[in-house]
Amino acid sequence: MVVSDFGNNAGLMVGAEIAGWKAMRLEDLRCETVIEGQVVGQGGAFILPGGPVESIRLLAENTARRGRPLKAGMYICTGAAAGIHDIVAGQSGAVRFDGHGEIACLAYPAKPAT
Repeated sequence: MVVSDFGNNAGLMVGAEIAGWKAMRLEDLRCETVIEGQVVGQGGAFILPGGPVESIRLLAENTARRGRPLKAGMYICTGAAAGIHDIVAGQSGAVRFDGHGEIACLAYPAKPAT
């Protein structure tokens, strides 16, 4: 398990709430990563050891021990539930949320901030 404190992320995109998500089984909340039209990873919160509840418990314990406790309103993400995949400038990518939407992107070369 990695607790990254956003060390591995540049941000978080949040979509619309999935209607009826509380009644859904974790196994039914799936996602896939696509690069250049090819599925390169599949997963979901169900792959987390102990499930998301155990992950949140470990996260709360870890952050509190370091003097940075979780607070109301903070977002917690599962991380790379469909794996970590390389993408290079010029390639297209997407993350599909099994019938609940998609985030698509085009990779651009990184440029230093001015």
